[in-house]
Amino acid sequence: MEEIAGLESVSALVLAGGEGKRLQSVVGQRAKVLAQVGGKPFLSHLLSRLRLQGIRRVILALGCFHQDVLDYLESQSLEGLEIVPVIEDGPLGTAGAIRHANSALTCDPVIVLNGDTYAEVSLETLLDFHRERFAAVTLVAAYKKAAQRYGSIEIGEDGRVLGFIEKGKGESGYVNAGVYVVSRQVIQRIPADRAVSWEREVLPTLVGEGLFACCGSFRFIDIGTPASYRRAAQFLERQ
Repeated sequence: MEEIAGLESVSALVLAGGEGKRLQSVVGQRAKVLAQVGGKPFLSHLLSRLRLQGIRRVILALGCFHQDVLDYLESQSLEGLEIVPVIEDGPLGTAGAIRHANSALTCDPVIVLNGDTYAEVSLETLLDFHRERFAAVTLVAAYKKAAQRYGSIEIGEDGRVLGFIEKGKGESGYVNAGVYVVSRQVIQRIPADRAVSWEREVLPTLVGEGLFACCGSFRFIDIGTPASYRRAAQFLERQ
């Protein structure tokens, strides 16, 4: 993959604090981002893709098993990347983790990624889409023939998000791929020092308030369940 220019000044915030309870039956007691996929931790795949796309500064929002993640990073040669760990004292939820990392952010907007998701999306295209629409938040939406597991998104012709359809409803459609461009003003409005859900408490309030979806049929996978985790190695082999 050729390096994409223009992302050197943009930080990526990776939400990597999850305990991964659903995965413990197959990976044991470890941080979800350290689950082995194709012979190396899932985090390694994420960082490699960010670096190849031109990202130079990555903030890792850590929580459970954070010392294991720090030890892993210490053992690696991460040339070309500045890694900034931000550690939660207690569970803060996805939005709370974003808010907790605000003091480590140095740019506006910020690219935010779920640490258990790998999406083959161009971050440069995503950032351009966000800026052209003066969006508050842009999420990446991938088309899935079977969207029930994720819940799907109602999207207008201009990419504006009109609403969310609950998990278990609807057969096909666009689903949230766990990659976002987020304006700092949105982050600063998240309540501090308490658990807040990005998906349930923040995104729905932004419908009609600058929430857009950048849509595509690109591949993505998450490792949040044992079944999807088992598919991840084969998925990454097909890059």
